[in-house]
Amino acid sequence: LPADPLPADFHAFWDAEVARLHSTPFDAEVVELPHRDVKLLRFSISTFSGERPATGYILYPRDAAPASLPMMVRFTGYGFHATGIPFGVAKKGWLVVEVTRQGEAPDREAEYYKNLQEHEMKNYCFRNNNDKYKNDFYGMYMRGQRAIQYAETLPVWNKQEIRVEGGSMGAAQAIAAAALNPHVTECVAEIPWMADLAGKARFQRLGGWAPGYTETLRYFDTANLATRVKCPTTIAIGLGDYVCPPSGQMILFRNLAGKKTIKIHQNRIHGRCLQPDPYETVFAGEIH
Repeated sequence: LPADPLPADFHAFWDAEVARLHSTPFDAEVVELPHRDVKLLRFSISTFSGERPATGYILYPRDAAPASLPMMVRFTGYGFHATGIPFGVAKKGWLVVEVTRQGEAPDREAEYYKNLQEHEMKNYCFRNNNDKYKNDFYGMYMRGQRAIQYAETLPVWNKQEIRVEGGSMGAAQAIAAAALNPHVTECVAEIPWMADLAGKARFQRLGGWAPGYTETLRYFDTANLATRVKCPTTIAIGLGDYVCPPSGQMILFRNLAGKKTIKIHQNRIHGRCLQPDPYETVFAGEIH
């Protein structure tokens, strides 16, 4: 499958933006919420002036010893609603960072999210896609980096393991998080969105449900970001997925720069399977 080449300054752009983020001081508003079994923190951490903050939850077992917990950073898919809190994951011995979609408050009433979706954040990810800094992916990926940067300062993190994961748009964010942070040690991406935007525009492949190809979005294409992902990565795709077509998913898999596994499911559309226990094919590979 022919793929769109990387922009000539692709790596230089991202290296510079991550360095700029890390050199920009941040304000962290962290509030502990009551819970019997886990330490539960709601966070809001600034990124750049005038931009939405990184928001979400951090949680971990109350009895965790210093430097004892692996970190799991979770991202969610497209839409708007209150952010779920994965208590069960934390109880299994993880430092969990649950990141919101677009820097919204994670625990407001339904009307708040409806208003965001219909007004301020209407058509997010499908707007401003000719501007590297005003498109929604840039802010999303920078917030993910900031959330991880903050979590790395927590005394309970073991300073060794960071797993990033998500589905659909959350999987795109997980790929981006692994691409931009060399401390990430594992990436798990279910049906990753935004892969191979050039497929329809330049190669007459299925385009799926995604923003149209622009020169700017080449920097945010998940298949292109995959070239920077060197940690072990597992992706899962569906052969009946018309949101994230399998052609783009295979290019993303090919571009991953380290140990990698892809799980391919027949009769799987976007987000669900049309039959129980669908046939699965697994490929694994590694770049030497």
